[in-house]
Amino acid sequence: MSDLEENKEASSLITLQLDIGEREFQSLDEMQEWMNQERSFFAWMETGSKNDGNAAHAWNATNQWFNFVQQYIQQSRQHQNNEAQLQNIEKNFKNQINQHLQKGHLITSKNPDAIFCKNLAGEENEVVACYAIANLLDIPSNQNSPKALKGAFYAFQYRQGATSTVESQAEALEALSSEWNGRFNQQHLGLRAQNEALIEEIGDLREQFSNLKQEIAAQKEEQVTAFNTQIEESEKTLSDIAHTYDEKLALQASVQYWSDKRDLHTRVMWWVGGSTLLLAALTGGGFVLAAHKLLQVTVSEVELWRLGVMLAISTFGIWVTRLSAKIFISNLHLRTDADERVTMIQTYLALLREGSGPMDEERQLILQTLFRPSSTGFIKDDGPSSFHELVTNVLNKK
Repeated sequence: MSDLEENKEASSLITLQLDIGEREFQSLDEMQEWMNQERSFFAWMETGSKNDGNAAHAWNATNQWFNFVQQYIQQSRQHQNNEAQLQNIEKNFKNQINQHLQKGHLITSKNPDAIFCKNLAGEENEVVACYAIANLLDIPSNQNSPKALKGAFYAFQYRQGATSTVESQAEALEALSSEWNGRFNQQHLGLRAQNEALIEEIGDLREQFSNLKQEIAAQKEEQVTAFNTQIEESEKTLSDIAHTYDEKLALQASVQYWSDKRDLHTRVMWWVGGSTLLLAALTGGGFVLAAHKLLQVTVSEVELWRLGVMLAISTFGIWVTRLSAKIFISNLHLRTDADERVTMIQTYLALLREGSGPMDEERQLILQTLFRPSSTGFIKDDGPSSFHELVTNVLNKK
């Protein structure tokens, strides 16, 4: 909380309607000091009430509103942190003061009547002054004693405008003027301090506003730069994505074709590989079984048809097994080729997606490589595959 807010809060503590007009209190300490001054001023009344019990009526009425003020100060300090309770205490206190004022029993030290009676207490005695102020406040009292009659007489003369009335009025005005001058000077100093604090606070606010304005301008410029950079990057990314999408559409059929072809050659390769192993096993087993059945005699006793059967079995079995092996190797080669093409196409698309794709000349070279004709994968073998081919090759050379 700033000093200006604290001063404003302090100046609006409470305002009371008294016999001489409104009185504003800025703090509880100020009210306590004023209360002590009032008690000190009316000490003669307390002395007169002690000397004559019948003269105590005026003091009881005055002391009653003294107690109201003292009770308010104590309760306010006790509940200073409870705003709702403070409001209730202030409301009850003002009602008590207003009721006492309406009865005409509230009199303060700045009232001309109080000044007249205090001077009377110095000239005569306190008891006569107590009876006089009781008559001025219309407080009923016993008038059977000489001092009571004397006090009533002085009060009557005062009301009729005796010289002492003018003196009391002048003294009251002088005291009130002095008090108001003191309060004015105090308020003037307070307002001056508030004005200086306000000027300083306005200066700080202007400086903060200027700094904030500069920070906002810097942040705005930074955000605009970042935004423009982001737009450029986004446009480039979108352009790369669009280009990649177009290329992907153009190459999607190729990717699908070579992927399917790779899967087909993979299946055929495994089936042919298994078949090759099975044929090799059957050829070897059949040859051994036929040799066991047909060749159980010496070499000189072997019949030619038996040798022909063995030659046919070995030639056919080896030829089929070798053919199956060639088909396996061919599918392996074709599968590898299809896998390489799929990988190359996907790598090419990834490079386009990142915006680092090849140039037009390089692009044509890559596409030519991707769409080159594929070979069968068969491995050319110049060696004889069977005994029949071996004999044929020997006879042809001769």
